[in-house]
Amino acid sequence: MSRLVSFLLACCLAGVAHAEAPRVVLDIPADPHAPVIANARLGKQAYRLLVDTGASDLYLDRDQARRTLTALPPSTDPDERTATGLQGDIALEPYAAPATLALGGWTTDTGGQVHAVDMSHLRVLGVDGLIGTRYLSRLNWIWDNRARQLRGYGYGAADFDAARAGLQCVPLFSAEGIPQVVLDVKGDAAPFLVDTGDLNASGSLSAQDHEALDYRGAVIASAPSRALHLDPVSGADLGPLRMTQIGHVLLGTQRLDGLVLHESRADSRLGRAFFAKFERLALDFEGMRLCFSPRETLEPDDLGRY
Repeated sequence: MSRLVSFLLACCLAGVAHAEAPRVVLDIPADPHAPVIANARLGKQAYRLLVDTGASDLYLDRDQARRTLTALPPSTDPDERTATGLQGDIALEPYAAPATLALGGWTTDTGGQVHAVDMSHLRVLGVDGLIGTRYLSRLNWIWDNRARQLRGYGYGAADFDAARAGLQCVPLFSAEGIPQVVLDVKGDAAPFLVDTGDLNASGSLSAQDHEALDYRGAVIASAPSRALHLDPVSGADLGPLRMTQIGHVLLGTQRLDGLVLHESRADSRLGRAFFAKFERLALDFEGMRLCFSPRETLEPDDLGRY
């Protein structure tokens, strides 16, 4: 083999190996109620963003946006003037932004605009905003609790396929830009959003779904919360929430007995602590699947903790 052919082959193989490496690697805190945070850059400005699949877009804290970006006139499109929080709609402010967002070595297009809301309550978490599914869905993700890493791969990456192998997968749907799965409650379907930004418990339960699960005998116990709960977007005090422990619920063939969900005035969600229940999960946005390492039983949540 000539030196030229060997050199070209080596370059091709190096390119393939680089392409298969994760584009983004984020740390997963050991605390199942702690946020996963991405260090991002818009142009030359650095931001710490909470990884939030329950948000449809990228949202910055209003004070941060006012200091670092240029405000734009309010949109005439009603869909771009509000975002949905756990307890209802929240007003958005548009800002001009650099053309690209960078996470590690991965860059992606912003369309030249981002939105801001008052997130002063999130400053205790050390974050400047949220990065939502509009951006996150441009990669496939492995949530690896053993390695404490959230790894983002480009579509078609063989390493992502290898990491997903052996996991049980269920269809992933889109509900206004937010990923959603369907739980089986004694033969009836119950849609739940997949929300890594919901830090309050293993997720949330709407009043309508609470009534439906209770009717089907899927509510094990219910009690008022003793803790303070805040809406992750608006910062509003959610008040004395009802905490509900569920059973007789399936995700695919995986039983979800013992999950504790907090009351919500919005859609029901599987939250951050739900992701901590499994050794490994995959958010396969390319194939529209949520995959997870199956377990014989899940460790039940402690209802009294909340």
